[in-house]
Amino acid sequence: MLTRSFQLESGLAVCKMTHQGQGNFSVSLLLLEDLDKQGKRVEYGFPDEFGNTSVSNAVSIAPTGRYILKVEADGPWEVTIEQPRPSSAPQKTSFSGSDTDVTPLFELSSGLKRVSMTHERYGHFFVELLDKEGLNVAWGLGDDYGPAKMSSTVTIPQDDIYLFLVEADGPWTIDVE
Repeated sequence: MLTRSFQLESGLAVCKMTHQGQGNFSVSLLLLEDLDKQGKRVEYGFPDEFGNTSVSNAVSIAPTGRYILKVEADGPWEVTIEQPRPSSAPQKTSFSGSDTDVTPLFELSSGLKRVSMTHERYGHFFVELLDKEGLNVAWGLGDDYGPAKMSSTVTIPQDDIYLFLVEADGPWTIDVE
């Protein structure tokens, strides 16, 4: 199914998706004009989910334009897209959640940071740090299968606003020191 078109601005987009069904749930975000200036198709795909699910994901939109959603689902679904443009955020350093999700935006000072992570289930666990524009700052901070306890270091380039994108199949935690 293809949705009606809608406008998105360049920068961070947080997509919240729910599905009430038994099978595969797949969502892709496509630029309506379909091609960018270099002639490449502009498409953002999100990890496929199965069965009843409620997940969030984040992407960096470029270019500004009219977009559509391509959705494959066997039951009722809903997708909402927000484009936060914060000038400030809390200085939170501990996060927890379940399944694939995006943390709230938070302020982080520049410098070397230790990131400790846990995952309680047996599937894939992947953690990425994004800036307030949705651009990758640290890819693969956590990347493991199964129950995991791990830590990694990352150099934060500047005092700014960030968020974590987490792909998981169960409960997880992230702590920044």
